[in-house]
Amino acid sequence: MDGKLMWDIIIIWRSSHLSILEGTYGITECGIAPGSTFTYNWTVQNFGTYWWHAHYGTQYSDGIVGALILHSPNDTLKFSNTSTTSNTASLAARSTPQFDALSSTSNASAEVTYDEDLIFVVGDIYNQLSGIVLQTYVAPDGPEGTGLGNEPVPDGATLNGIGQSNCAFAPEGTECNGSVNYNFTVQPNKRYRMRVINAGSFADVLFSVDGHPLTVVEADATAIEPTVVQSVQVSIAQRYSVIIETNQTAGAFFVHADLVTDMFTYTNDATVVTQTAVMRYSGVPDTTMPNSTSPSLGNITGLLDSTTLVPAVPNTPPAATKTEMVFMTLQLTGDSTWGGFWNNTAWVPETGGNATVFQTAKAALTGSSASDSSQFILTENDIQVVDLIINNQDDGDHPIHFHGHTPWLVAAGDGNLYPGQKNITAVNPMRRDVFVIPAYTYQVIRFITNNPGLWAL
Repeated sequence: MDGKLMWDIIIIWRSSHLSILEGTYGITECGIAPGSTFTYNWTVQNFGTYWWHAHYGTQYSDGIVGALILHSPNDTLKFSNTSTTSNTASLAARSTPQFDALSSTSNASAEVTYDEDLIFVVGDIYNQLSGIVLQTYVAPDGPEGTGLGNEPVPDGATLNGIGQSNCAFAPEGTECNGSVNYNFTVQPNKRYRMRVINAGSFADVLFSVDGHPLTVVEADATAIEPTVVQSVQVSIAQRYSVIIETNQTAGAFFVHADLVTDMFTYTNDATVVTQTAVMRYSGVPDTTMPNSTSPSLGNITGLLDSTTLVPAVPNTPPAATKTEMVFMTLQLTGDSTWGGFWNNTAWVPETGGNATVFQTAKAALTGSSASDSSQFILTENDIQVVDLIINNQDDGDHPIHFHGHTPWLVAAGDGNLYPGQKNITAVNPMRRDVFVIPAYTYQVIRFITNNPGLWAL
């Protein structure tokens, strides 16, 4: 990585599970200074659909993101023609028991085949640079004066970098064509694996393909029992793989990456909610546009219910040996700005410069802590199976990413849960690294403390 920006930058590789590579600025990494270079180097231990992005301030919201697709002979989701993938036998030979729970292992009965891979990086977008948008969010009067705590409503979205927009609200001097689409061509009678990655900042995205059912086969790099639906709601940082069969009459079809507006607390006149790409069958002229009315899919289930997902390869967690509990809120900080809190503690950067960051990261590997006493840190000095109860006391849903781990989701419900109320029997629960906790509910995630480091939640 060659740092040519005016600011520091770090890139987080969502699959590495190494604290110095999947860490966060000011916690485990110091950043790449302007004019400096850094080489990211790690041995691939897992597989599936991941992504990479900047993790300094709000940089990734300005587009420093990309897909990261890792293949393995152990993947239950396979190309029909295996010659289309690279030889990954050496990857399998290097895998270690520590990471066995992070991706599905080989299981012939769970195998699903497909002919081609397609990647869709989707997400909301703002007309202003993210730093400006952030300042409006934390300001006492909120974005556009709409009130304290209102999350900034995006101006639109993109699908593989292209989206529809309201040009009347484009920044002055910006060239704008608000009706362009991302276009791609498919061959008839093929099975396409569409890997959908929400690399946005705030809004969920509703993904669908007109006239084509979606067979959901992967969620956050975990292969799941195939589920057929019409659409999938993808939250921030989540990834889904869906398979479509191109068995319809040749034509043009819209692919939707529409914004989900449930969390929008005010009206942004610039917002374009409906976002589409155009999929054309081979031989259909480039000028052919889809019908405005989507073909009916009959009695197929409408929206995927993510709470019903079942891993295709069973992996029941061991019993918990320890329980931790946290409360999550958004509220005013001491300087009257808006921020996030865990157990009434807001994270602030370490003082003392890079030396303190180095000390903290080193201490995490040796079982001690060099962090300031004001930081809220859960510390484990040996191998434990931890149930982490997360109580969301905010009035909004929140996607949570647990760095360095792929935990099991073992319980969920309304209100708060306390350790004494916990009664969990988990048989092959869902495993994923990004889970959404609805407003005023709790979730319990289980993980094993076998990956040393300082990890952000």
